[in-house]
Amino acid sequence: GSHEPVFSTERAPFKRDDAVLALLANRLFRVEGLRPGQAEGVAALLSGRDLVLTLPTGGGKSLCYQLAALLTACTAIVAAPLRALLRDQARRLRSVGVTRIGLLVGGDVTETRRALSGLREGRWILALAAPERLDSGSFREALRATAETGGVPFVAVDEAHCAARRGHDWRPAYRALGARLRVWASSSGRIPALAALSGGATPGALAEAERVLGLRDPVRQDCG
Repeated sequence: GSHEPVFSTERAPFKRDDAVLALLANRLFRVEGLRPGQAEGVAALLSGRDLVLTLPTGGGKSLCYQLAALLTACTAIVAAPLRALLRDQARRLRSVGVTRIGLLVGGDVTETRRALSGLREGRWILALAAPERLDSGSFREALRATAETGGVPFVAVDEAHCAARRGHDWRPAYRALGARLRVWASSSGRIPALAALSGGATPGALAEAERVLGLRDPVRQDCG
């Protein structure tokens, strides 16, 4: 018979409890307490709200989407520009026991094939990807398959200022990333939230990135 969608455009607000989130962050990631903006970011993503989050480099942006992903039991998508940092992020997650990670950074055909297969079958909690790896038929097919079966709760675009031409780290592959990923990760009745995260972009660059990525009425947390 029919079943209710896991995620919809009218999700109830997540009832935020900072103490519980801090306890989970400590148990899962061994961090002592949450920094300003982190609890708000997690709550926004779990409520299905778009998010613009500015934290200083090293300020814990990745913890926001990692913790939110672990609380959804579906597959969250993360795009970030630096392959080495994505590999380091995957390594750190595995070191604390989070092993359901798909890595799409290129350079290793076997790794990429395994990541796409796992994405298609909904095996990952997080799929971490370099933007240039995402505009391919095989990725699009795998993402649509997992969207239809398990659902994609949110798409996080890290270092989102790379989508802005006026940004100092402009990456052409970022220009249509958010809009494309949101469409590909949607299914009947389920539209993922979109997060734009940055570690200190100028207001102008971040505003341009927000526009080209296609954010809708986002929660804003500027803790830079």
